[in-house]
Amino acid sequence: MALHDAAAGADSWSEAEAARLVVRAGLPEPRRQVVIWTPEGPRRVDLVTDLPNGRRLVLEIDGPHHAEDAVRREDALKDAAARAAGYLVLRIPASMVRDDPWAVMAALRDIARVNL
Repeated sequence: MALHDAAAGADSWSEAEAARLVVRAGLPEPRRQVVIWTPEGPRRVDLVTDLPNGRRLVLEIDGPHHAEDAVRREDALKDAAARAAGYLVLRIPASMVRDDPWAVMAALRDIARVNL
């Protein structure tokens, strides 16, 4: 499974598992390591999936290094640019993917329901 995930573009186990949770939550298979075009230029994001109403959801899986000030600032700029380009953005800690996948799926289902 790990080789398949790496070949499909996953940067980490938690990112690959989050992609599986997207599908288990009833959303389409997400695209991995997608470059999105924003008003600030191209940005690479972990996962993008289509929502029922045609909008797109960016799902970012954050490991421990995302708590560092410089990374948090860059993340905030990337999120703002993605939102300005029309994407919904959801950041999930990698530890939550591992420790509470049901909560991740519930959040994804809620987003899908609101975006019918």
